[in-house]
Amino acid sequence: MDKLIATVKRETLEKCRLIEALPPPDGDMPMVMSQHRYPLERGLTRYEADLPGLHETLQSLPAQASVLDIGAGRGKALHEIKQEYKLQAVGIGLPDTPDLLYQDYSAALASDLPFPDNSFDLVISLHGISWESDQKRAINEVLRVLKPDGVAILAILPFSHSIFVWFSDQFWDEIGVNHEAYRAGYEINPQDYVNNAQISVEVFDISDTSPQYPQAFLVTIGLDANKS
Repeated sequence: MDKLIATVKRETLEKCRLIEALPPPDGDMPMVMSQHRYPLERGLTRYEADLPGLHETLQSLPAQASVLDIGAGRGKALHEIKQEYKLQAVGIGLPDTPDLLYQDYSAALASDLPFPDNSFDLVISLHGISWESDQKRAINEVLRVLKPDGVAILAILPFSHSIFVWFSDQFWDEIGVNHEAYRAGYEINPQDYVNNAQISVEVFDISDTSPQYPQAFLVTIGLDANKS
């Protein structure tokens, strides 16, 4: 593995372990964190509000179709998907999560999914990939595990945004990594997908809340075909 991304991955995992040990913080930014224990317990209502097309996609899937949630937390949303739609619920996350609300969970990175090719009818992520340091490879991994007629709906913040919110840009100096070289090589960039017919990237301006990293992304695969 490239030395730069290997360093970023290693240091990020160590930082995430620190976050897991923290009590719910106060203040505006961690509002979601303060409303839920860590790992986050976001339910299906929140997922459907923040992942456009998810509700319609879930309704269109046959019983026992397979769903992967990247960054599932304790799996509240997956548990509700399994109960309401009778689908197979699979989740991954960074921590070795206790007290899961569903059975099939792996502690794994989005950039190294532990599943065979063409495994899932639906892949979802509500900012799980925002904490993935190799975001370009993560999207390629989603493509790999998605079935040919599958759908993916992914809400993603730049990894640099996630790091800045918790640790500031000083993180890059601390680990001895050139920030701009990292961003160019590994962070999501909508321009990379302009000519890719499989992938749609919708860009949102979040400069009012994140002037340092003013964009968020909704990445979809197969969603338009699913709606037609």
